[in-house]
Amino acid sequence: MSKEVQQTKLVFIELENVVSSNVRSIGYDKESRTAFVKFYSNAIYAYEDVSFESFTTLRCAHSVGKALNMFKEQHSYKQIK
Repeated sequence: MSKEVQQTKLVFIELENVVSSNVRSIGYDKESRTAFVKFYSNAIYAYEDVSFESFTTLRCAHSVGKALNMFKEQHSYKQIK
């Protein structure tokens, strides 16, 4: 009986707190080009194929919540927690 072993890379991303009524913190993994958004509900979403420039625009936005609404239209995402 053979077993297939799948190797998974475990990545730890530092999330930085942001000023928002809905978003608690955000982070970015340059290697995978993935942005992470944690909400006050503790849900975490991963946004795929995000350039560092696009992430920086989100991070520096006057309203992170409004910027995130536009961000969601430009990137595929999934809930990871």
